Amino acid sequence: MKKRCRRSGQVLMISLWVLAILVIYSISVSYRMLVEVRLSRYYRDKTKAYYLARGYLLKLIEDKKEQNALLGGLYFPYDDPAPKPPEVINDSDGKMAGQVTHLIIDEHSKINVNKLINTSGTVNTDLWNTLKALLEDRAPGINDNDAEDLVKNLVDWIDKDEDARTGASSLEKDLYKDYTPENKELSDPSTILLVNRWNEEIFNSIIDFITIYSSSEKININSCSKEALAAVLKAHQPQNVTIDTDGMAHKLIDFRAGGDGKVGEGNDDQYFGSDPSPPSIPEGAIYYINNIPNTLNLSTDASTLLSGSSGLFSKNILATGSDILRFEVEADVRGIKQRITAIVNFSTGKIIYWQEE
Repeated sequence: MKKRCRRSGQVLMISLWVLAILVIYSISVSYRMLVEVRLSRYYRDKTKAYYLARGYLLKLIEDKKEQNALLGGLYFPYDDPAPKPPEVINDSDGKMAGQVTHLIIDEHSKINVNKLINTSGTVNTDLWNTLKALLEDRAPGINDNDAEDLVKNLVDWIDKDEDARTGASSLEKDLYKDYTPENKELSDPSTILLVNRWNEEIFNSIIDFITIYSSSEKININSCSKEALAAVLKAHQPQNVTIDTDGMAHKLIDFRAGGDGKVGEGNDDQYFGSDPSPPSIPEGAIYYINNIPNTLNLSTDASTLLSGSSGLFSKNILATGSDILRFEVEADVRGIKQRITAIVNFSTGKIIYWQEE
């Protein structure tokens, strides 16, 4: 009787162990299936977000091409580069596929640091002075001499020779321990962090106002920021002449923003043009640059600086259009986001930069 009870107890224990193993196995299989389902949903939504962003981006590019044809080769990107409100995109069944936000930035609204060296190999003094003025205005704790040295070191990094413009040594390589200047144009703006005396604080203070992608050193007055425009005006005001360049930049930006003077509002539709008889555009007006001084009640010196025979437009420092635009699109499908950035040269029709995140 005792043996039978003992055997029954053993069978019961084995049965319980088998049952426990089966339960654990079932739970693990169920969990794995749940993970697989969630991963499948994630990759499905990720793929959907990618193609949503890609399709939306390509449509934006085509719309800009059509706009350019309509304007006869003039490019007037948004004055305000802030992201636009999310746009709901529906699928073929009318159901919500996701949301898309985008922004368009004119690369000619910024200072192209790669153009510090001309194609002939000489220094572009106009751009040198503009970058120096931007550093003085924006970088914390940077005075005139500091800004001059920072620009010199950046020029040394880009130019093709090995001669140093700053420091005790006459050779660039002596300024660096673990690497040497590339002696070529920057392939990425963050490379500036490798340049002697440049640091993250200085770089971050001007990153929104510099580029390496614009096709020339010209800055588009129709899209540039007040900070970039003020740097241009400050760098090129004649000696022994006092001009309120910051106030002048404010006037130009406010005029461009429309009647309410608020950038980003719906009436940001006033632009500067180089044609005495400018074409009409669907949502705004183009004002001949030579008439701007009277319209804005600028002083004689300020007028000469802007549109005189040797002014900023005549010297090709400022321009009224652009051919290089940056598009940033982010699609959101049930919380899964996909961002794509593209920079397009509309003169050649080529995409010169593409990044997917």
